[in-house]
Amino acid sequence: MTPPALTHRRLASELQRATLRHAFSRGPGAQLLLLWIMSAGAVWVVFQAPLLALALTAALVPAAVALARAANTEARSDLLWKIVERELPSQDVREPALRDALGRSRMLFVEIAGRALAGRLEHVLDTAGSMLQLQLDAARRVDEHVRLSTLVRSKNTLRELADEESRLVTEIGAHLEALLVQLAQLEALPGDVVSRERDADERAETLHCLQARVEAQQQTAAELRRSMRLRA
Repeated sequence: MTPPALTHRRLASELQRATLRHAFSRGPGAQLLLLWIMSAGAVWVVFQAPLLALALTAALVPAAVALARAANTEARSDLLWKIVERELPSQDVREPALRDALGRSRMLFVEIAGRALAGRLEHVLDTAGSMLQLQLDAARRVDEHVRLSTLVRSKNTLRELADEESRLVTEIGAHLEALLVQLAQLEALPGDVVSRERDADERAETLHCLQARVEAQQQTAAELRRSMRLRA
């Protein structure tokens, strides 16, 4: 199986970098950056006062931090969506129904990620990222099974595999919906340790079952491909 591209650590790091780029490449952040370059540069070069330039820089730091935080709040969903699209590109999935399912799941993931990052719920986000990766891999295998079914005689078996993978895509979307509900419950009861542990066990079990199904599907497909090569 493909390792998940969107873990809590990776997503938090990517979001931090994207937020800073967004804050200082457009809007007030860009204006503040230009003001700092012009004013600090003039003080340093024209007046030969590097200490004064450093003092000016220090004075602008609080405003820069405030702008970065505001940009983080306003643009977080858009930035998260772009990160997901970059890390898990789905343009190669041809089936329209599968593309729609992937799109809905990505919207759920963005909502989960935003809330999990704010609440420092690493395990929730790691589980959601793994599910999203499994879903994309399953959608790609559907396309592969359908393509092969047009080239070989074992059409029924390949179609059955494609149908099973399609059901897996749908089920993972439902699991992401359930995960968002579970996240809301965790936010409502932040001190409920028993519920948190129970939910963590349920998430681990759900993910384990999905991974086991994927492995079984991959093994079946590999055996079918071997038999096709032997016949050829």
